[in-house]
Amino acid sequence: MTRHHLEPRADFVQRSIRTTPIKALAELIWNSVDADADEVVVSYERSPLGGIDAIEVRDNGLGMTHEQAVAGFQSLGGSWKEVEKQSRKHKRRLHGRQGRGRLLAFSLRGSKVGWHTVAARDALREKTVITVMADERDYFEVSEAGVTQDDIGTLVRVEGITDVVRGIEGETAWLDLVTEFALYIEQYKPRIVVDGRQLDPAPLQASRAEYTLEGIDSEAPPSLTIVEWTIPVPPIVYLCDQAGVALDFARAPRTPAGFHYTAYLRWSRIDEYASDLALVESGHPVLSPAVEAARQRIVEHFEKRERERRRTVIEEWQKEQVYPYEQPAADRLEEAKRELFDVVAVAAAPAVNAAEDKKSRRLALSLLRQAVEHEPSSVEKILQEVLELNPEQVEEFRHLLERTSLTAIIRASTNITNRLDFLAALRIMVFEPEIKGRVLERSQLHRILENETWLFGEEFSLTASDRTLTTALRQHVAYLGRDELAPQGEVLDDEGRRRILDLLLARSVPHGRQEHEHLVVELKAPEVTLTDNEIGQVINYARTVARDERFDRLNVQWDFVLVGNAMNEEARERSSQQSMELGQVWDRDRVRVWVRTWSEVIDAAEYRLQFVKERLGYAPSDELALDYLRRAHAQFVPEPLREADERSEPE
Repeated sequence: MTRHHLEPRADFVQRSIRTTPIKALAELIWNSVDADADEVVVSYERSPLGGIDAIEVRDNGLGMTHEQAVAGFQSLGGSWKEVEKQSRKHKRRLHGRQGRGRLLAFSLRGSKVGWHTVAARDALREKTVITVMADERDYFEVSEAGVTQDDIGTLVRVEGITDVVRGIEGETAWLDLVTEFALYIEQYKPRIVVDGRQLDPAPLQASRAEYTLEGIDSEAPPSLTIVEWTIPVPPIVYLCDQAGVALDFARAPRTPAGFHYTAYLRWSRIDEYASDLALVESGHPVLSPAVEAARQRIVEHFEKRERERRRTVIEEWQKEQVYPYEQPAADRLEEAKRELFDVVAVAAAPAVNAAEDKKSRRLALSLLRQAVEHEPSSVEKILQEVLELNPEQVEEFRHLLERTSLTAIIRASTNITNRLDFLAALRIMVFEPEIKGRVLERSQLHRILENETWLFGEEFSLTASDRTLTTALRQHVAYLGRDELAPQGEVLDDEGRRRILDLLLARSVPHGRQEHEHLVVELKAPEVTLTDNEIGQVINYARTVARDERFDRLNVQWDFVLVGNAMNEEARERSSQQSMELGQVWDRDRVRVWVRTWSEVIDAAEYRLQFVKERLGYAPSDELALDYLRRAHAQFVPEPLREADERSEPE
């Protein structure tokens, strides 16, 4: 047994190796199929109480020789897959690019991970065992190569699990893996079994649609596959290469309720920009337009599907002979009346179809027709008695519908309640003691807030639509040395160190021609108390921007905001200087620095929503708040909050 030191390559130094357990498990499966495995079996060893003690991922791939094992583990980053692009035997498109999947195994909470791999060497089979300990991840041990009769392939064993591994068992975890591997399984037909259950997407598909996204790339236009499922799954847009290998994902747009789908954006150029996939939401000049085009097509697809669903309801009533119109419309006036009836009737369909027999359903629809066509006051009575609206509210409702649509009203109300739910969920994430210490700053809190930028001001809620500005911001972020971007143009502080920002937001303000305002938000994890040290770091960022000739300060106002859970006494005194606005700690040459606590940020956002909150009469509960968080940000929800009731479970 020999002991080796891991030597990180330059392309890996700034990359995180932390992720959620389900993503870590998916990475191990991807490694197996990239090694040409036709079968991958994931199994859990459970304690008498049902907890997971160990995890095994066994495959029948090509395995690794002793030399390949040493070379592969000694260099983090710079994977062989960057060069070869295809698997060595079956010529499959490869998923891995970064050479980090093996260390993601430690996100499965084990104290030790072992790779038992058997590869062909000449006419023999050679076995090598690689071992990495959680508390010494900079080192790995490799056994001597030995001749064996074992089958060719690799067994990854994660053992010494003492913490609860959340999110890798049950229906939700299984569906996460099914949707991620769906197109790959369809293309290459590997057999993947997880905890005794095969990943088989085919029986779960309700429908499927294929689109070509025109106007993005005339030579090789991207395609979009939308798969609707028969069972609920969180909506997501996977970013895939041309073969359907999912390399990353983006948030899905809002669509009508009741549809369960996964979208797959396939594009040959995604390989070319594989290292930039993290920039999709922040304005990448090539990838972001393709993703936005995909989202727009998804919205259009489900608007059409919603119309089809309405037609289906009507056709079912017609087939059952309970629909109150038997003959086609005689003229345009009758057609308009019927269209109005259809809108009202389909909205009332759950109540109508809940009737026990055909006769009752026919009567309900007939009465509704009479109310819509001849007795408008009856419709008002329905609103009053069924929906419990008072006469003034019914009158307000009628006048409101003269100025806007019911759909727009519902969307506006949903948007407000979603925001109120998010604020309640954010309070849980950053304040509850058993939760806040387990919120990952970069991979969870940061990612969630990228899609909830209204929190810092309403003007930031639509910044993604400003393509010119976001393209300029990409340059600013590159100069500031953010670790997700290419290393050129990095910014150094007074001590010569690289500075990394967490979140860059911006707005355009019409103060004059080409004048802009930029907001830089430095997020700190909930358990961090802000001190003079953190404030000094942000001021250092600000000085760097103020002195850098690449930034045009004549037309740009910069505000740097440091956000954390709490401040110590010195930081609070510094943010309460009489010569500056409350919270401001520095102001030089159109560059300002502010300090805010999460409590202040959330309270300010709630204050902006207070009026509509009172008018809606809505008070978000913890259950509703967490339900929104899981629906809107399924991939980034902290582990203790991923399952409903999980917060009440003992650790």
